[in-house]
Amino acid sequence: MSEGGIFETLEVFVYQVLTNTICNALCFLYPAYASYKAIKSNGTADDKQWLTYWVTFGLLHVMEFWFGPVLEYIPLYWLLKSGFVLWLQHPSTKGATTLYYKYVQPFLKNNEARIDQELSQSGRYAATGVAMAANRLSQALGKEQKQKLAETLVTAAINSQVEDSKTK
Repeated sequence: MSEGGIFETLEVFVYQVLTNTICNALCFLYPAYASYKAIKSNGTADDKQWLTYWVTFGLLHVMEFWFGPVLEYIPLYWLLKSGFVLWLQHPSTKGATTLYYKYVQPFLKNNEARIDQELSQSGRYAATGVAMAANRLSQALGKEQKQKLAETLVTAAINSQVEDSKTK
């Protein structure tokens, strides 16, 4: 690879890291702080704005996960996403509210019973999986190992309580 090729590759890498970092700050840090401020405020309008943002952004984030390999090939993707996220957040555009009421809420309302059923069923599967894993762990450990694990867990719990009482 020529020296120019190395610098071009480095420049693209730095640009991608920088735009990705800025985009993630716009997507997560500012909304998290704005949500904190909304929770502290007496009114509920800002709470609703930020809840609709998080629901809409969460769905966008899931879609981005699924289509990530394709999205990487879109030139200036992080810049475009940053602009879109600003549109979602900005009080004058309230893009998240627009998308929520036009697309997200109707979809969720039409599929609410099925989604609730799937979530309930997945919760049962998760509980069964945890119980099976605990049972296998219990079978795999010898008596001394079980005793040591129990002592470690109790010590950690006690230390956690002590630290909690110190911070209060």
